[in-house]
Amino acid sequence: KGNPEIRIERRNDDNGYLLKIFDDYFSVEIPKSHKKTFSLAQYNCQACRICYNKNGKLVLHITYSYIKPVQIVKTVKSKGTVGIDIGPNEIAVCFVKNDGNPEKYIHYSTAHLLDKRTAETERHMSLILDEILNLAMEEGFYDVTIEKLKFKEDNKYRSPKLNRMLKKFPHQMFEDLMDSKCSRRGIKLRKVNPAYTS
Repeated sequence: KGNPEIRIERRNDDNGYLLKIFDDYFSVEIPKSHKKTFSLAQYNCQACRICYNKNGKLVLHITYSYIKPVQIVKTVKSKGTVGIDIGPNEIAVCFVKNDGNPEKYIHYSTAHLLDKRTAETERHMSLILDEILNLAMEEGFYDVTIEKLKFKEDNKYRSPKLNRMLKKFPHQMFEDLMDSKCSRRGIKLRKVNPAYTS
């Protein structure tokens, strides 16, 4: 991830960014061409390094990932909805027809993703979601339902082991990938309260 002593942080006033080098802070201006895409989201995982350019000036290089949103071209009538329930160990998928009857269930293990690096986790997660959405389209399902992923509340009711697993799991990455992939395929994505996922 570059030099561990060089980091980009959000300003306290939420107006721009700061470059932290050891214990010193410097103001950073993100170029206009990158302002709309740059963020400190979990999946971005910025790498920062400083080097001299050919003119002898110090230059800050920031590497980050960005998922470009694509406008939905058309929406096809769906045979039903695909419910996706994400947990610390697996992704459970249920194909439910418009009449409310379940058609099939699939489970994908995600326990192996918990200790991988961010880029590797994103790649594996992307492959799983591609498989789910491609199968959904083959079966005629153009509607996907996921729960609004907010695990910060009620953590006092869970075990310490489960809390650690939930904290490790890249929930924001999952949502960002789902948003992008559904948009590209013309699939409608719904985010519902976890109380209504059943």
